[in-house]
Amino acid sequence: MLMEALIVFFAQTMQIAQISEKLKITDKRIWRVVSHYVSKALKEVDFSGISAIDMDETSRRKGHEYLTVFADIDTGRIVHIYTGKDALTLKSFADSVENHNSSHERIKNFCCDMSPAFIRGIYEHFPFASITFENSDSYLPITG
Repeated sequence: MLMEALIVFFAQTMQIAQISEKLKITDKRIWRVVSHYVSKALKEVDFSGISAIDMDETSRRKGHEYLTVFADIDTGRIVHIYTGKDALTLKSFADSVENHNSSHERIKNFCCDMSPAFIRGIYEHFPFASITFENSDSYLPITG
């Protein structure tokens, strides 16, 4: 139990290879422990208090592999990550919201770039939300 606690503690700030080297155990064992506790924690996640989301995509690797990250604007906590940056990204997040004690009606605002796919996905899956577009100079709020 102590070893698992150390793995979970280290995994918050260290790479798996670093943990493996430090604790002298295989990365496979570390991933098994981390996966177990992440799955357990995800079952207890409650999105009922979330009303505003900031979302942004980032390149995962060289080329065109992207991750889209969703964060609760009020807390800064990352609440969802999706591989890709298309309209399905919003479908994935909508499903996650519904599976974590909330509904799409509770999300009132999205802050994102002017990606047509993001805009389409927000209007399709979160019809009650407004969009604030990020811009390097200012923010431009748009209501659907």
